[in-house]
Amino acid sequence: MAEIPAVTQLLNLIAQDLIEKPNALTGDEVRFLRKRLGRKAKDFAKEIGIEPETLSRIENGHFPVSQQTDMLVRFDYILSADSKLVERRRSALMDILRSWKEQTAEPSKIIATVSNNEWQAENMAA
Repeated sequence: MAEIPAVTQLLNLIAQDLIEKPNALTGDEVRFLRKRLGRKAKDFAKEIGIEPETLSRIENGHFPVSQQTDMLVRFDYILSADSKLVERRRSALMDILRSWKEQTAEPSKIIATVSNNEWQAENMAA
């Protein structure tokens, strides 16, 4: 029988690697992080602002993990799991928040006019 020493530390390192990875989380990774926090799916879904059914579909690979859900899962884990982790990752968190702000800039306005009985749309700066 194989024995894995320091299993808790190993699982914490895996979780840390997941929250720091540059590409999107998978449903299995979301489930792993939720279980590391010891949260029921219903409670975790409420914390990150999605329906429990949606979380179930994500964790089972039937729905892709949206960028918003991905980031909320990572933030929830970081803020809930270990305060030392927050301190070590403060600048990375600020970079993520800055990039969100840039991505959620005001959408451009679309002005539509009718010319020769046809609609024509023009994008205008917000």
